[in-house]
Amino acid sequence: MNTNEIPVGDEQEMAIEKEEHTPLPWVYYLHECGDYAAHIEGRDRRRPSDPGSFRSVATILKYAGKIESSANAAFIVRACNAHDDLLATLELIVLDLESNGECLETDDRRIEVCKDAIAKAAKQ
Repeated sequence: MNTNEIPVGDEQEMAIEKEEHTPLPWVYYLHECGDYAAHIEGRDRRRPSDPGSFRSVATILKYAGKIESSANAAFIVRACNAHDDLLATLELIVLDLESNGECLETDDRRIEVCKDAIAKAAKQ
């Protein structure tokens, strides 16, 4: 497929699943122009040796209101930057609960909840 083509339907979903997101950490900055509230940026993987090289991840429009839209941008950045650590923590909790020789009945539910969260967060 031509990399400049935008796939549609199932092809689009498959292309998105294969693509890696912009490397973390991401940052946001408020934008004071027109309909824009904030921009989210991350490191440009095409120029890893350039410390000042960033690429746009998302532009947040202020249709929800400037304060709420800016808070949304901050929340997205915090959630994305914490994603890998939270996922690793859940995986350690599951490992610990499963390896516990005296597994409590409530541990089964905890393991299930953790595994559900891991499945939602992990790129499958």
